[in-house]
Amino acid sequence: MDNNLILRTLGKMGYPVASYQDYLPKIEAFKSWYAGKVNSFHRYTYYNGIESVSAIRKSMQMAKKVSEDWANLILNEKVEININDESLKKEIQDILKKNKFFSRANKLVEVAFALGTGAFVERAEVGEEKKIFIDYVRADLIFPLVWDDDEITECAFASQKIVDGKECIYLAIHCREGRTYHVKNKLYRSNASYLKEIPLPDGVPEDWDTKSELPLFQIVRPNIVNNLDLDAPFGISVFFNALDQIKGIDLVYDSYMNEFVLGKKRLIVPVTLAQKMADANGNRPVFDSNDTAFYALDVKDAQDKKDMLIDINPEIRAEAHSKALQDCLNLISDKVGFGTDRYKFDKGAVKTATEVISVKSDMYNNLIKHEQTVEEAIVNMVKAIAFLLHGRLPDDSLEISVNFDDSIITDENTEIDNNIKLTNARLKPRIKAIMDLYEVDEKEAQKMLDQITDEDKVEGDSDADFFGTTKSKGKEEKDE
Repeated sequence: MDNNLILRTLGKMGYPVASYQDYLPKIEAFKSWYAGKVNSFHRYTYYNGIESVSAIRKSMQMAKKVSEDWANLILNEKVEININDESLKKEIQDILKKNKFFSRANKLVEVAFALGTGAFVERAEVGEEKKIFIDYVRADLIFPLVWDDDEITECAFASQKIVDGKECIYLAIHCREGRTYHVKNKLYRSNASYLKEIPLPDGVPEDWDTKSELPLFQIVRPNIVNNLDLDAPFGISVFFNALDQIKGIDLVYDSYMNEFVLGKKRLIVPVTLAQKMADANGNRPVFDSNDTAFYALDVKDAQDKKDMLIDINPEIRAEAHSKALQDCLNLISDKVGFGTDRYKFDKGAVKTATEVISVKSDMYNNLIKHEQTVEEAIVNMVKAIAFLLHGRLPDDSLEISVNFDDSIITDENTEIDNNIKLTNARLKPRIKAIMDLYEVDEKEAQKMLDQITDEDKVEGDSDADFFGTTKSKGKEEKDE
């Protein structure tokens, strides 16, 4: 789909498109990093002493990983939409289920966090029964027309359709006329340099007066300031300010993989041993030319056979690369709002270091911040669906809220209290409680436990034996 043709068409209709035209290359750049292959970075040349050689840098796909993780934290299967009207709630749940809302909305949030912007768009088809659909639109198909600060109030949405076996472009222009919103539907066939308008399918009106004072679309963006363009109506990719860190990770990862290519064991043999010699059955090779472990070299000065075989076994710097990758992961984790300990490089793969979020962490604060914008979009989407169902806006008595998944959020004080109760009740080993509370390994936890035990011996029995380390007088207590 050629977005420039759409911009030209909207411009002829009198809509302002300059802001989108300037911002489109930025969205395309976000998309390239999200795909994990950026030509200007992952394709490069280097000079090997003889000539310039083209190469492709390996990618760890961290832009995709970051966007996916934010989407899974914000909008997963445990999210619930609360409506205080039970009848309406049942209707809304049925529509959301038919539209596969939670799986598709999760994907939209991921793409919106990657490209900076996404949208829910509601529409109705009236036949024997009214059917309500939710479209999920990504940033490069959203064309803001009117906005106030960062709130988009009028917007066009594009999509590709197949009509009579040919690809066409469908435009839905949501604009306000008087107090209500109209949706102007346009269908075009794309030529090389322009869009040719063609008739709409039967049943699709050219101008649909929704009679709603609220728009039938909701914008989804990361709740962060667009420091790339403060005046743009678009959001910014959640990983834009971490692009240097993403480059760093791919540089280290590419070097790590090359270690195993360059560090491969090789045996240099004289070229004379790499020849073929004749026997009664014809030619048979002494040296297998397909075996990459050997390298044939003209060794003229060799005196005996042991001098003729050279074993090359380079050292692979796996540990140094693993540490460098972990440092880079800590940096990108912090830059995208997860704090410094979200990711762990383990056994050649990137894993989430923990699924539990402390209420005092940076990640918790950023999660709550992002949830606010997503909740606002979902609440307004429910109101739009309610309007399409009943032809009127809900009154002030209708309460709509979103319960996000809090199973991965833990309060530090509550966690301490729970560990104290479990250890005192002998339901959890003391060393395991220390490991969980301080996030240390068993060896470090044992050192801490030994220190606590030594202090108790010096100070005597403690009134508050939180970890059961103090032995009662006259009794011997066995360690777990």
